[in-house]
This record gives sequence, C-alpha cells and structure tokens, in this order.
Amino acid sequence: MIELIGPPARWLHLLSGAVAIGALWWQTRREFTGARLDRLCVYALLIFIVSGALVLWHQATSAAGEANISLIEVTRFAMQTRSGQIWLGRLSFAAIIVGYLTATGARRPQIALGMMVLLQGSLALAGHGAAADAWLLALAGHATHVLAASAWLGGLGILAMQFFIVRTSDKSRIAANAMRAFSEFALACMIAIVMSGIVIAALQIRSWPALFGTEYGRRLVIKLALLAGIFAIAGHLRWRVLKTINENLLSIVTRRRIQSWIALEFSFALIVMWIAASLAITAPAQHDQIIWPFAFRIAPQIAWRNPDLQAQFYWGLGLAALAVAWTSWSAQRFGLRIRNAAMGVAVLALGAILALPTLSVPAFPDTYRRSIVPYQTISIANGSRLFAQHCVSCHGADATGNGPMAKSLSKPPADLAAPHAGDHTPGDLYWRLTHGVAQSPMPAFAQLSEEDRWDLVNFVHTLASGYQARVIRERVVTMRPWLGAPDFNYVASDGTSGSLKDFREHTAVLLVLFGNQSNTRLKQLHELHSTLEQHRLQIIAVPLHPTSNTAQIGFPVVTEGSEDIAQSYQLFRRTIENARPGEQGSMPQHMEFLIDRVGYVRARWLPEDSEPGWRDIRNLIAQIDQLAREPSVRSPPDEHLH
Repeated sequence: MIELIGPPARWLHLLSGAVAIGALWWQTRREFTGARLDRLCVYALLIFIVSGALVLWHQATSAAGEANISLIEVTRFAMQTRSGQIWLGRLSFAAIIVGYLTATGARRPQIALGMMVLLQGSLALAGHGAAADAWLLALAGHATHVLAASAWLGGLGILAMQFFIVRTSDKSRIAANAMRAFSEFALACMIAIVMSGIVIAALQIRSWPALFGTEYGRRLVIKLALLAGIFAIAGHLRWRVLKTINENLLSIVTRRRIQSWIALEFSFALIVMWIAASLAITAPAQHDQIIWPFAFRIAPQIAWRNPDLQAQFYWGLGLAALAVAWTSWSAQRFGLRIRNAAMGVAVLALGAILALPTLSVPAFPDTYRRSIVPYQTISIANGSRLFAQHCVSCHGADATGNGPMAKSLSKPPADLAAPHAGDHTPGDLYWRLTHGVAQSPMPAFAQLSEEDRWDLVNFVHTLASGYQARVIRERVVTMRPWLGAPDFNYVASDGTSGSLKDFREHTAVLLVLFGNQSNTRLKQLHELHSTLEQHRLQIIAVPLHPTSNTAQIGFPVVTEGSEDIAQSYQLFRRTIENARPGEQGSMPQHMEFLIDRVGYVRARWLPEDSEPGWRDIRNLIAQIDQLAREPSVRSPPDEHLH
C-alpha cells in the first residue's frame, strides 16, 4: 500500500511547499492581493508535514526491502540513517514555521518566507544531488531548481485565485497590477529554473543518448516538452495579453482570456511537478544502462561518405526552409490559418523524411550500452585469445576477413582491421556478438559470458584504433589528444607496482616495448634517466618477449603483466609507410609510446621508421616539454568504452 502512496505523497509534498512559498511571497506584496494568505500557508504546511511523513515511511520501506514495516522500524530509520535524519529535521522545521505563523498571524511574512526558503531548499539534501560526485555544485543546482520552481508554481497558483475570484472593478484593478508584478517575478524564476536545470542535467545525464535510452532521461524529455509549452504560454501572456490591459482595468473578455491561459499554464505546471517528483525516485541516467529505443542514430560523419546522400540532405533542407518561409509569410499575409499551417507542416515533414536518413546510420538497443569491463590490456589480451579461438576461422588471423572458411561463406566476413570498424560503437559490436548479424553468416556468441564478450569488443576496438593510429609519429600534434592509452597494472623487477593511471596529472610516461636487439637504446635511456625525470617523464619498460634480455638494464622492468601490455600495444604498430595489416605482418622489435599526463598516446617512435628520431634525445625532450606546456584540453579517457 505504501508503495502506491509514495509517489503521490512526494508530489503533494512538493506542491504544498510551493503553495506555502507562493502564499508568503504574495503576503509580502499585499497591495497586489488585497487579502491575508497566512491561513492558506498554514494549511499548506500541514499537508506538507503529513505528505512528508508518508514520504519518510516510503523511504523506510524501500530501504528495508519490505512491503510494510512497523512504526518502530520507521522511527529507527528516521533516527539512525542520514536520509531519515534529514527528513525528520525538515518535518520538525515545518512544524516550527506553523507555530510561528499561528502565533504571529504572519505580521512579518518576510521572516516566515525566509524560513520556508530554507525548508524547501533543504530538499536537495535528501535527493540525488547529495550523492553526486560534484556534490557542492549538485546541491546548489538542486536547491536553486526546487526553490525557483516552487516560487513560480506557488505564485502562479495564487495569481490564478486572483483571476477566478474577480467580480468588481476594484478587484479587477488589483488583479491587473498583480499580473504585472508576477510577470517580472516569474521571468527571474524561469531563468533560475533553466540555468539550474542545465547544471543538474550535466551532472545526472552526462550524455545525450541517455535522454532517450533511460527512464530518467525519457521523463526529463517529457518535462522539457511541457516546460516549453509553459514558456510559450508565459511569453504570450507577458508580451501579448498584458499589452491589451488598459489603465489597469480588465474587460470581461480579457479576464476570461487570461483565466483560460493561466488555467492551462497551471495544469501544465502540476504535471511538471508530478514528473519532478517521479525523477526524485528514479535512478539518475548516469547510473542506469542505456537501452537505445530507435533503429538509427545520428552520425553524419559516417553517413555522408556516400555522395548521393549529401544531395538528398540538401533537398530535404531546402524543403524544410521552404516550409518555414511559407508558414511565416502566410501567417503575416492571411493570419495563422489551419490550412496554411497544415501545408507548412506537411512540407516540413517531407523535408525531414528526406534529410534525416542522410544523417543517420543503423543502431541497436545496445548501441550506447556501457561496458562492464574496463578498457585495460588484460581485457584486450583476453579478447585476442578469444578471437583466436572463436573468430579466426572466418575473419582470419590478421582479422582482415581472410580466414580458412571465408571463401565458403555466402557473404565475406568483415575486415575488422579496416577503417569502417571504427564506425561502430562498442555497443554495436556487443550487440552483434550477442545476437549475430541478420542476413549474414555471422553467428551469435551469447554462450560466451558478458565479460568475455566485452573483452572481444575491447580487442576489436583496439584493432580499429590501431588503423587510425597510423598517423601518430614521433612528433606531438599540439592540442589534439584522441587515442586513449589502454590502462594496465604491473609489477616491476625492483618490487614496485602500480598502474598506468597512477601517473595521470603528475608526469608523462614513456612506454618502452623492447626486444633482444634494444640493448643500445636501453643503455642510452638508463644514462639519461635522471635527465628525463627532471623533465617530468617516467619510463615504463616492457619486454616484448619472455626471453628478452633484461639483465643489463639499469632501471626497473615490468615483470608481471608484461605479456598483456606488449600484446595490446603492438596493435598500435601500424604506420603510414608500413600498414602492417594484421597479426601475420612483421612485428617491430622495439616501440616507444609517449603518453601525456592526461592519459592519451601523443607520439610514437619505431627505430626502423625514422632517423634519427628519438635516438637524438633532444628530439624526445622537445616533445616532452611541449606536452608539459600544453594545457589540458580534454578529460581523461573513460575507464570503460562507451
């Protein structure tokens, strides 16, 4: 029973708090209302307390995981948990405000209003904002959002009362002045709602696909659509209807028009408040898995590789522009008529039908799915082993689609080492692995564990990134980090241990993959080790082969985890001059990667590809110093592929 009562109770709690704030604000502007509203505020606060108690009961039952719990257990939850203590404190403070209003009759409404602002703003402490990473910004955003929305909704409700009880010319004058006063106040509230809403969305949504792929996001989209309607109504009232009010008097026709618009705006506001109440008990989008609801996603950078689609897009864009121009001209020439508007909408829809497909590519429910496996070398190496076990027969050892069974298949296997492999999101690859590919020989691998499938995705993603990495040379391209360095854990020969991520925000890293022919280079790095450290560079040396000679190396060498690191980073071995198409191609015997302090591979040197390259240590130091001077222009790579 309490599960059914919980959401309506939270909505009633928000609404009653808004009415109390609105009543007290109008009480401070008594010249516009002509009435005392302290009694209304007391009634609203009593509802606030009762509904808040029901919300507390609902939270206690949810925490206990039971349908019904005793009053003693609810009391224990209220006294012993942080959430319960916040709600208990809020209800107690509401009772204090009721006592103050009852004792003073709201002779000083400013004091009661200040108390009510603190009470309603404290709701942020019991919501998602308190659990966010940037908790201080989140709390400020949520508190501002709740207060601005409460003040606007509560003030709108009292304003509606003014217009529905107007009967005489004197009251008509009061209502007209009240509308002007509230219009300025509501504009400030709307600005605060929008700005704080942007902050909350940035913290709770994080990515635009979550707007459509999560329950939280979909509810937010509905809320935004209703808010757009509210803004349109408010703008119409402010910039159109207010201009018809002459000498502070309202005609019967004008009053009825205002009543209709305000009633519609208030109805929308009640629905928005209901959605806001439901969002408070819905998992934030950033913590929920994205299930994409559409069969396409917008990706013009991929779709436009077909020149025919570009022409189709411009046709669609032209029709859309024609529709807008026609609607605007006809509205000015003949007024906004249904027939003309319908024609404009039809042409606009035709333009959208032509244009949108040219900006999109196929998508699946898992297209924006978040990986549960970190993007680390241990995962990539396991994906490589799984690929050899399950995929080589069709895709080939070099992943180019030339496996032993390829010629016998009805459709050639995909070349996973080609550029197009990078066009697919990790979620696309995961879906294809799980469900197979329709109308192709690609089978489903649902029998593999979820972790193994994500390991395969990490491996294929690194293959595709390896093709793109051909352009990375020994010189850093300033301000353009893009290739995230796969993280790894290691244990070194001197007993130290850590991960690549440990060096972020501190020093750049020179990842040295060496073979048996690297002694001269390793000796050079050893002699210059202290110099490189002065330039804020840390060396991590990894043997390419278990038999690589490490006895003569004068600095620590990775002993545990080296095989996975070497296997993963060798996938970035391609260059423009030597594509090295796959696993069957020649393997370099020495590679060095310069990884910046944010976690991106910024430069790469292969002794066989360039002279003198980093053999002249001054060239390496120049790149290190360039990275040291460069500001952080991008956030660190995500730990999981998205």
